[in-house]
Amino acid sequence: QMHKLLHMLKKEQSIYNTIFHELIRQVSVDCADRGELLSKIRERYVQMLDQIARQMIDFYKDLVAQRIMDQRILEELYNFKNVIEELTRELYLVRQHDIKLTKEAEKAHKDLAQALLDAEKNAKIVEEYHDLYTLQRGRMESDIKLLMTERDIWSSATYKLALKDTADLALLQKLTQKWRNLMNTFKQEVEQSEESTRETLQTVKNGLIKWEKFLKNTVGFRLSCPLRSSPLVITLIEGKKKKKMLNDDKEKYTGDILVSKYDSLKIIKHLQENWADIGLGIFSRHKDMEGNMPSEQLYMEEINKTIGKLYKEYEVRINGDNGISKILPNVISSLDFWTFKLENLLGFSEIPLEELEGFDKKVDEMASQLDTLLSIIGTVPQQADVDSGS
Repeated sequence: QMHKLLHMLKKEQSIYNTIFHELIRQVSVDCADRGELLSKIRERYVQMLDQIARQMIDFYKDLVAQRIMDQRILEELYNFKNVIEELTRELYLVRQHDIKLTKEAEKAHKDLAQALLDAEKNAKIVEEYHDLYTLQRGRMESDIKLLMTERDIWSSATYKLALKDTADLALLQKLTQKWRNLMNTFKQEVEQSEESTRETLQTVKNGLIKWEKFLKNTVGFRLSCPLRSSPLVITLIEGKKKKKMLNDDKEKYTGDILVSKYDSLKIIKHLQENWADIGLGIFSRHKDMEGNMPSEQLYMEEINKTIGKLYKEYEVRINGDNGISKILPNVISSLDFWTFKLENLLGFSEIPLEELEGFDKKVDEMASQLDTLLSIIGTVPQQADVDSGS
């Protein structure tokens, strides 16, 4: 707009110059002084317009410069505002950081004060611990001396105990070997006696079978031959021999023979009891910290039970409680009755049929009893096992 205004001003000024120049020329024709005056007025007017134009241009320049300056000032103010805001934020952060550092410093100061206090307490505790350590060390040294003394005592006692155990173990081995030898001898004697009895019973049984056949063949037989050569007399003599054999075997289960076997078994029991006492003594010297016996004692008790059961079985076998002591006297009594009846028949010339039937029945009865004896000899009834085990 300023440029348009100046352009229009110059255009108008050119028009006024032309008009004034023409007026001056016309006036100068009539009056030179008036023309000169108008010329001066025109010049004055031209100068004034030029001055106005220059002032307007200067004003415009000043205005533009002022605007530029204002723009720069506004920009500087905006930048300054931003800087102020940034500084304000930084100041806030600095203040917050300062507050934080202040709090941390206060906390550190308190912690340091507490640490100093704890250090003083710890120093006292360390001093007390040192005193306690010194006292405890003295006690431990005394305890170590006492332990060394006890160690020497225990070492000596252990050595003596080892010597005692060694002597007892050697004695146990001797007792075990002696018990084994006596037990084997006793076992052989019992088995030989039972085998002898078994052979006797088998011989008697065979004789009974032979007699039974003979008697069955004597139905209607007349005793016309001499007494000594009579087959009935021979049968009677053999029957008495068999009775004597059975009586001899019966003596094995009574009287001196039984007492001798009991004495042998008693000696064996005594050895085993000594063995058990010595073993128990060894175990009693090796109890644990709670005073309990070693677990091996259970094995020894089991051995004692087994041996006790073995003794009971042998007692049953040597005294005939397995049935021999009851059945054998019955067989002897039946055989004695049979020989008695047979001896009474020697006065007759013929054996009556009813007597033969009675003999046959008695022989069958004795044979059955002998079979029972043969089956039970050397055995132990189950009830005896239960009783001995309980």
